Parts: sequence; C-alpha cells; structure tokens
Amino acid sequence: MNFPTGLGGVTLIVIAVVWLLVFVPGWSKRSEVRQATETINREVRAQKRAVAPSSESRVARLINTRRLFTFLFLCFASASGVLIANFAQGLVFIGLGAASALLAIACVTIRIAATKQLNGLVNSLNSKRQISRERAYQQLAQHTETVRQWTPNPLPAPLQIDRTGELLAPDADVIELKNAPKKNFDTQDLNAILQRRRAI
Repeated sequence: MNFPTGLGGVTLIVIAVVWLLVFVPGWSKRSEVRQATETINREVRAQKRAVAPSSESRVARLINTRRLFTFLFLCFASASGVLIANFAQGLVFIGLGAASALLAIACVTIRIAATKQLNGLVNSLNSKRQISRERAYQQLAQHTETVRQWTPNPLPAPLQIDRTGELLAPDADVIELKNAPKKNFDTQDLNAILQRRRAI
C-alpha cells in the first residue's frame, strides 16, 4: 500500500481540527464548572461563618479540642522524655527534647483554657435549662391549682329505655284495676284456658 506523502500531513490537520472542535470546548466548560463550584463553596463558607454557632456545636468543638490537645500533650511529653534520655548523643537531642517539652506545656495550657470555656458554657446551658424547667413547673402548679376542684362527669343517656307498663298502641280497652270486676275461675275454666295455651 503506497500512501501519498501529503496524506500524513492532512491526517494531522484533520486530527487537530477534531481536537479543537471536541476537546477544547469540553475543557473550557470544565474550567467554567470548576470556577462555579469554587464560587458556590466560597459563598457557603461565608454563610457558615456569618451564622453564629449553636451552644451544642460549641460544646462539641471544645470537647474535640480538649481531646486533640490531650493527645498532642502525650505525644510531645513522650518525645521530650525520649530525646532528653538520649542526652549522651549530643546537644541536638537535648534541644529537641526541650522544644518538645515546651510544646507539651503549650498543649496543656490550651487544654486548660478549653476546659474552662467548656465548663462555663455547660454551666450557662444548665442554668438556662433549670430556669426554663422552674418556669414550666410554676405554670403547671398554677394550672393545677385552678383545675384541682372536682367536677362531676355527666352520665351518658341510657341506650335502652325501659318501657314496662307503657302501651304504645293500645289494642284493648284500658280499665283501672281497682274498679275492675273480679272474676273467679273454677277448675273447668282454668283447664280450658291451659289447653288452649298448650295447643299453641
């Protein structure tokens, strides 16, 4: 296969044009997206700085500060002990040990300051909670003093009304029993009545 000599140059020009049309716009869009995300992140950070942290977040931050500087104190104290123990090696180890000891003292100082701030913040939170509890108990006590009197509950209406002795639709003549004629039945009349009832 014989290729003309100008075909390699044309191929390079075609590749360069494709690269300019496809990859360069994507690269510029990527840089625009990166700049937009950076500006959004800056705005979010500025908003977080503008908002005052809550007391609970400050307590958590102070606790983490105490833990970090306790760890750093232990590291610097052990390093200073090891370096000063090797004082026979030279003055460099003594200097590094003294620097580690100073850093350990600085860590203890920062931890003590964080502990004082934490105690003050926790005490203020507890006093605020105690005041709100006392107010709630006072309001509850005032409310229960007024509602403490007994009030009877009304009885519900009966579901079934007893209607004994009441005729809703009288089918027979109503007569008073005092003036009613007393009829004496003899045994034959009674037997006839009982036979009729048994037949039913």
